Formats: sequence, structure tokens, C-alpha cells
Amino acid sequence: MPTVPSPSSGDGDKPGPLATVLALSRALLLDLHWRRQMMVYLIAVAFGMMIVGGTVGFDFLRERVPLFLAYWCVCAFLTLVAALLALYDLLVLRLVARRAQRELHERLLAETEAHRQREKPLSATPPRPTTTTTDAD
Repeated sequence: MPTVPSPSSGDGDKPGPLATVLALSRALLLDLHWRRQMMVYLIAVAFGMMIVGGTVGFDFLRERVPLFLAYWCVCAFLTLVAALLALYDLLVLRLVARRAQRELHERLLAETEAHRQREKPLSATPPRPTTTTTDAD
């Protein structure tokens, strides 16, 4: 199997910028706390940009069309990234819940089967009544 070169800069021990960005992205996606914290920050920044762009900076932005477009594109991008993170979080939580439900179902079936085995008689035929005989000599 061919090896894929590492995205590091080749300085030896020091990872390159691409490796750092990939590691941070992976950590962000895999850690629930970081992912939710990032969603809150993104929504807060986008909301702040919306308030500033719609009130205080509206006249300033309206006079400069390229800056106006760039400003609102950044705001939309931040909102879109937050929405995609929320969708990803929803899918991950559904997957975790489905796995937990499956595991619980399998454990319940195993316990039920073990309980049935304990209550079930060892032989399929019912036990014969024992008769006692007395020696009458």
C-alpha cells in the first residue's frame, strides 16, 4: 500500500500549518463541548455583526459596496458554519442514541434469555412422582 506524505512542513518535529488546522478541525468535530462552544461563539459573532451592520455601520457599509458585500458574506458564512455544526451535532447525537438503544435492546434480550434458562426445567419431560415402598417382611 503506498504511503501518503505527511502534511507537515518537513522541519522534522514541527508540524506544518495544514497539519495544525486538520488536527484542530478534528478535535472540534469530535469533542462535544468544543463543538457546542464553537456554535455559540459563531452565532454570537454573526448576531453581533448583524446588529452592527444593520444599525451603526449601515451608512458606512452602504457607501462602500465591496466592503458591504464582503461584510454580509462573512456574516452569512459564519451563520452557515454554525448551522452545519448544529446539523452535524444532531446527526452524531442520533447515532449515539441509536447505538445506545441497540446495546440496551441486546442486553435486555440476553437477560431475558438467561432468566428463561434459569426457570426452565432441565429435561423436557416432567419429573415422575416417586413411590415409596415399604418392606413388609
